[in-house]
Amino acid sequence: MSYKFFLFFFSFLIFLVFFSCFPEKAALKSEPEPSGPMFKVSVRELFLRGRQEMEKFTAPGYTEAIKYFEQALCVEPDFYQAYGSLAIAYGCGPKKGSRSG
Repeated sequence: MSYKFFLFFFSFLIFLVFFSCFPEKAALKSEPEPSGPMFKVSVRELFLRGRQEMEKFTAPGYTEAIKYFEQALCVEPDFYQAYGSLAIAYGCGPKKGSRSG
């Protein structure tokens, strides 16, 4: 496969991740606010957890890292480090249809 195909593919994946962070349900605000003490995780903390999962170099680790990076991008869409790490996690993570995942 050519270099241009991979460039297009990863650009498309990043595009999908960015626009999946804005569901229509969030605009309705019909859900009640949760009461009681809540633990809020910062974008940086989500990013660091994702990097920690990536450093395991396993298929489940890459899958968890992708989840953390997507959560970080949902909170702050301009967090460029998460985009780069997300692309690496997608590139190194388990491929669909492979037996080694």
